[in-house]
Amino acid sequence: NAGRFVCGDEATALFCASGVYQAVPCRGARGCTGGLVAPICDARTAMEGEACMPPSNDDHACTADRARALVCKDGKWRAWRACKGARGCVAIADVVACDNTIADVGDPCASADSFACSVDGASLLACRGDRMATTRACRGIGECRVDVDSRKVACDDSVGREGDACDPAGATACSADTKNELVCEGGRFVRGRACRRRDGCSPQRGARPLCAE
Repeated sequence: NAGRFVCGDEATALFCASGVYQAVPCRGARGCTGGLVAPICDARTAMEGEACMPPSNDDHACTADRARALVCKDGKWRAWRACKGARGCVAIADVVACDNTIADVGDPCASADSFACSVDGASLLACRGDRMATTRACRGIGECRVDVDSRKVACDDSVGREGDACDPAGATACSADTKNELVCEGGRFVRGRACRRRDGCSPQRGARPLCAE
């Protein structure tokens, strides 16, 4: 019958489509079990590009290295999110959890409210469209850091360079050489007033960086 599947072996399900059985990998820890009566295919672990079980669109799985989460679309496993945070990708029961608090520019994302630290801790990334993009440079002593339990990210942008990405407009920072204040205009830091005193510009985390008066 169309839509029916049986276990071909311990790691493969055979799904009936248009009168032909098609192989679907069952890479999860339980493999394919249950015989002919109540077969179960554990596909919580999968490989991008391999077949997934129709009609299970929007089902999710983790790659074997736990670095990525996949989604089942049109019968194939496709990239969904990069999971580069400390907890990686974890499948518990039927729920797949992806720690995407660490990311690279260009990694896939799904939510406009999604933020992450770059792998080197130098930037705060935000989801723009369906890809992660740099939104702020984090050159202060605190860099970009993640609280593992709350999954909140914090960016110390009290130090910057001209041309660094910044947010919001009007935000200020100290130049790395402490000789100038920088001002955020049009999403980039530009040179502001010069700090002519010997103490120069003093980055104060959580407060407005100031030139010594």
